[in-house]
Amino acid sequence: MISWRIRIKITTIMLALILLAMIIGYTQEISSDDAVRLYKEALNYDEKLRSAGDVETTILNFFTDFAPIVIVSNIPFAGPVTVLFISFNAGYTIKAEYIATGHNALYTSLSESVVIVQLLALAIAGGEGLLQSYLVYRKMKADLFDSLAVITLEVSLAVLSAVLEAV
Repeated sequence: MISWRIRIKITTIMLALILLAMIIGYTQEISSDDAVRLYKEALNYDEKLRSAGDVETTILNFFTDFAPIVIVSNIPFAGPVTVLFISFNAGYTIKAEYIATGHNALYTSLSESVVIVQLLALAIAGGEGLLQSYLVYRKMKADLFDSLAVITLEVSLAVLSAVLEAV
């Protein structure tokens, strides 16, 4: 049985790795034209998720966009890699926003409550994926109840982030 202290330590490590991946993505070179194109694509994608005048549909759209990422992040080996890839791309997109608009979006993004909740959900999910990877590597069994409790927490955070993003 894996203690919750170990899960917390792994989640903390995963959060640090996520932030590092975002910073690495942010430090990448991007041309002005590519930045504007990527920024417009991100805005268009966000607008497609928003349903004018219908908050419930918007919440559902944001949830169904984010929740599968959180669930996949629990998969041994592939899950943590997915989290880091998404984090790198988030940093790269934030850099594109900075180049396209001139606003320092990295600090702004990391201080938004919805982003903090999403980072926490990804850190917990990626941490669980790391833990599951370790258990598979060591040919150990996971405690199903604990794993389901962690996934329930992650999905709850995905719901909270959808609500925060929609309002």
